[in-house]
Amino acid sequence: MSKTQSKVTGKHTGKLKKERTFNTLRVTQSATTLYLFKASASLLYKMLSINRRVEDKDEGYQRALSVSRVGAIAKFIKTKRAIPGAITVSLDKATYDSKARVLTVPKGTDVGWVIDGQHRLAGAEMAAREGYDIELPVVAFVGLENKRQVEQFVTINREGKNVPTSLYLDLLKILPFKNPLDVARERSTNIADELRKDEGSPFFEKVVVTVSPKSGQVSLTNFVRKIAPLVADKGTLHLYTVHEQKSVVSNYFEGLGQVFPKGI
Repeated sequence: MSKTQSKVTGKHTGKLKKERTFNTLRVTQSATTLYLFKASASLLYKMLSINRRVEDKDEGYQRALSVSRVGAIAKFIKTKRAIPGAITVSLDKATYDSKARVLTVPKGTDVGWVIDGQHRLAGAEMAAREGYDIELPVVAFVGLENKRQVEQFVTINREGKNVPTSLYLDLLKILPFKNPLDVARERSTNIADELRKDEGSPFFEKVVVTVSPKSGQVSLTNFVRKIAPLVADKGTLHLYTVHEQKSVVSNYFEGLGQVFPKGI
């Protein structure tokens, strides 16, 4: 993977040189059977294929792989923190022994396909090459045809609801590990929190967290987006205390309000 690349497209072909067995838990949901097991990231990456979408062709369904996201995941793993989310896959010709509770995947090429979790898998494989080969939980379908794989991919990525950005910002103070950008965002969030509670502030009761802003309001997300660069390292306000930063922001917007009473 070239360091100059930002995206990786095209199919990744997985291959097993010999059959593999996994201790597996079988789960039934209505008419669908799922198989739950664990495996090392290095083995999963060698074994599974990724059917990425090809530009201008009706081939594949996975999004292009983001190199920066893969690198970030690998870096996260190397800090020895957990990635609990399961990789969702389809195994073409696997067989299950209900008595032994063992799933057997035959040797060959394209023995299984990643439906969801390609970035986690690629990041874990990158970390494995640097000596951090973690085990990943896997949820597997068996013999799921391509159009059903696409259906699962679309369902997971369209119906899954991400954490709203404003809520994420409001929860930053609870996170035990923060990078410099998160620290700046947390500082900006603290400033916003003080300003929205200060009756003398131009932002009194005007910064909203869990709902969409109405006329005259501003979302916490937008507030932090504008203020974080100012309080980050090397930012204009980074040498000041939170109280001083709050005062500067408040005075600035108070002045704008006086000069432009009808808004900008």
